[in-house]
Parts: sequence; structure tokens; C-alpha cells
Amino acid sequence: TAVFIIAMGLAVMLFLRMNKLNKQVSEMNDKLFERITKQSMLKKHETFKKETKANVKIYEKLAEARAEFRADIISIYTLHNGDIKKTGFSFNKFSCTHERSKAGVNAKGCKTYLNLPISVFPFWIDQLMREGKVMCDDIKRLEGIEPAAHQLLKEKNINSVYAFALYDSHQNMIGWVSMEYMKKTPVDAIDFVE
Repeated sequence: TAVFIIAMGLAVMLFLRMNKLNKQVSEMNDKLFERITKQSMLKKHETFKKETKANVKIYEKLAEARAEFRADIISIYTLHNGDIKKTGFSFNKFSCTHERSKAGVNAKGCKTYLNLPISVFPFWIDQLMREGKVMCDDIKRLEGIEPAAHQLLKEKNINSVYAFALYDSHQNMIGWVSMEYMKKTPVDAIDFVE
């Protein structure tokens, strides 16, 4: 019985030490997690600040360009990969990421044109990739060639549009800028762009 009491005493001491050690390890893990989380949040905050500053500059430049080219709406569309098909290939898509319009014009591209498959604008995007620009002085011309583009522009009350490709540093097309007009495109504005 004495051996049993000694063994029980040692077991209790060992249990208490292990419990204390577990508590210390748990506290260290909590502090480490807190520090990592805080650093991660700081990095996210810094990234958010940089992205916000970049977006402010983009919107300022869009406002300047919209006014200079007398566009009713100016938008940036970016190409991106969407979901993966069962075959393993991605759905190539595009989205309106930035948009400015003149006062009184309800531009809804950034709310409406998100994750659209490039098959909606196949000829449009092909021409942008081949020639770097698309100019359509009357969207009625798109009706038979690019019906989805025609319908989307018609819903925005757009009559004419001029778009030019955007490229990354490796000269890969990553999107386009679209200047949209509710009336005919001012010829002198387009001549200046070209």
C-alpha cells in the first residue's frame, strides 16, 4: 500500500506538471498565434492601403480620360480565369473592374459585367487581340455579328464605342479600356486616341 500511495503521489505530481506544461505551451501558442495574426492583419492592411491608393489613381485617370475623350462612360475590363470545367480547363472570363461616367449617366458595368465568359464577345475580343482596338460608330452593326455585345451595350443606351487593348509587361493582352458614347463617337476624340 505504501508503494501504491507513492506511485499515486508521483502520478498526481506528474499530472499537475504536465497540466502546467500544457497550459504554458497553450499560452505560448496563443501568443504566437496572436502575433502572427497581428502581423498578417498589418500586411493585409498595408496591401489594402496600397490597393486603395492604386484604385484612387485609376479612377482619377479614368475621370480625366472620360472628360478628354468626351465619353459618356469609360470602363476597364480585365480578362481572368473563372471556374474550372470537368475537363480541367478553365472558363476564360472578363469583368468590368473600374468605371467612370459623366454626371447623370447611370453606368452599371461594374455591377453587371462580372465573370462573363469570353464567348459572349468572341469577335470583339479576337479583334482586340489581333489589332489592339475596336471601333464601332453604330452598335446596330454588332447585332448580326456580336449579338450579346449588341444587347449589353443597347441595355446601357450606348450608341457607339471605342475600345483599346491593355497589355502586361510581356505584351499579353490582360483586358481593355472601353469608351462608350450614347450618341455618335466624336471623331476628333478618336483621332486623338489613335
